[in-house]
Amino acid sequence: GSRPDGLAGPEGGGRVLGLFAGITEYGARGNLYGCADDARLLAEAFMGSHLQQKSDHVLLTDAQVTRDAFLGGARTLVAQARPEDVVVIFYSGHGGQVARTPTSLGELDAFDETLILSDGAVRDDELAEALAGLRAGTLIVALDSCNSGGFARDLIDRPGRMGLFSSDEDVLSDTAEPRQAGGYLSWYLRRGVLGEADARPSDGVLMAGELSDYLYDGFVRDHTLMNPEGSSDPAQRLIVERGSLAWGHVLWAYPRSATGQRILMPDLALTSLPPR
Repeated sequence: GSRPDGLAGPEGGGRVLGLFAGITEYGARGNLYGCADDARLLAEAFMGSHLQQKSDHVLLTDAQVTRDAFLGGARTLVAQARPEDVVVIFYSGHGGQVARTPTSLGELDAFDETLILSDGAVRDDELAEALAGLRAGTLIVALDSCNSGGFARDLIDRPGRMGLFSSDEDVLSDTAEPRQAGGYLSWYLRRGVLGEADARPSDGVLMAGELSDYLYDGFVRDHTLMNPEGSSDPAQRLIVERGSLAWGHVLWAYPRSATGQRILMPDLALTSLPPR
């Protein structure tokens, strides 16, 4: 059938813009496993799927992921994005909690959640402020870090926004050595972007519900990897906040050949290096 006007991706008038950040090398703070590779491989997945060109995203890894660079990258997307675009904000690395500021009135547990970057932390309300003027029709925020679910209150607060978080706001997120990835959300998200999530039906158009269902299925499959039997730690689970986005909300369309057939997605090397 026909594609909706303004659809993001190569078969529509919209673009998929991204900010991809990941930190493996923290030094004294404690290195992680493969989180910088999560950001790089997600960027490669979007380009390999012909949804982005290199100029359509900002990629930051390790020491590059400073407060200024990360928040500046978000503000750049705000300045660039049009209503027909999809914007993806992705982070893989350490996360945490700090006492909320007096203006963070929406934090019922008295804590702000943070992303711990190379030179300091970014609070949830700081990222929300940086994205406040975004005009893109769809925003996807995917955070693979401890306590990341707490960002939902600040970011998924208006139409057109979808949040994917690797754990609840009071729960830690595990690294994904069994999957050779920094995090389980990162692993399944990039595979989903490469076309695996487009399955209900497999028609070359990815919907918000297809992506969230695919991620849910992956977290169920790997539940015992994240939560070993006999552990007394709080269980890690995927948090999805689709906000106003219905299950059938179209995110983007994958390319098709001149004869209308879907082009096969590339077989990218989905591996991640351990910290040195």
